[in-house]
Amino acid sequence: MRNCLRQIIAAAGLIALAAASPVDLRAEDADTDGRKFGLSDFTFRVGAYNISSNTVARIDGNNGDIGTVLSFENDLNLDDRKSTFYGAFSWRMAGRHYLEVEHFTLARSGLQTLSAETEFGDKVFEIGATVDSFFDTSVTRVSYAYLVHDSSKYAVALSAGLHITDLTMGLNELSTQLSIEDVEVAAVTAPLPVIGVAAGWRISEKLMLFGRAQIFRLEISDYKGRLDHFSAKLEYNAFKHLGFGAGFDIFDLKLDIDKPRWNGTVDFEFRGPIVYLNGRF
Repeated sequence: MRNCLRQIIAAAGLIALAAASPVDLRAEDADTDGRKFGLSDFTFRVGAYNISSNTVARIDGNNGDIGTVLSFENDLNLDDRKSTFYGAFSWRMAGRHYLEVEHFTLARSGLQTLSAETEFGDKVFEIGATVDSFFDTSVTRVSYAYLVHDSSKYAVALSAGLHITDLTMGLNELSTQLSIEDVEVAAVTAPLPVIGVAAGWRISEKLMLFGRAQIFRLEISDYKGRLDHFSAKLEYNAFKHLGFGAGFDIFDLKLDIDKPRWNGTVDFEFRGPIVYLNGRF
């Protein structure tokens, strides 16, 4: 409960700082249907995301055995920081209605000699085994937002959408020279519904501060747990149709999963800075 309260307070802080939404802010316009900020009909963002990751997961066996809780960065030597491509697109559908899509992928691998016996799915890896591992992540965020406040200085939107997270991880004991079909793999696609709030603050004619908060808290189908997503961005619209941005993104996913290819738990957190080009039309 305390953690949830802290997250709500953090979200409120982002809003107070003028969080970002799938809206883009430009010069003031006399139109009253979500255009007092001069909102763009189409906005594109393309850039790089430098991600710091913390991954803890457990894969249980089909025979009912409980798997070993693994820290992929500490126990399996996966990269704890890596850069990747970041892309986003927002569309003003009509009036105060907006749609935004964001996407990025993250592929990591590691090589480690195990210091303890490890149960992963239906396989047991003994102490001293040399294990090749990987953890691939793909995140697509789709959200609808409705602009509830629109003025020449501030904009606030309520949103609802899906965080579609694809997770695939696997372990292979190199010393046994297993074929690729013998690698123990767990995979899951988690389409989690989220609700959120977003806002924007015009600091000057060309400089804007954005932020957003989205959460998931319920049990749905084969998933039970929580998702938290917070972001803040600063944009400078240097030209009529082109600008530059930098921000910071936090994503925290904790799930109990009961699926054929992933029966267990995952606690996956990543955070880091984003830099991008911003096109507006």
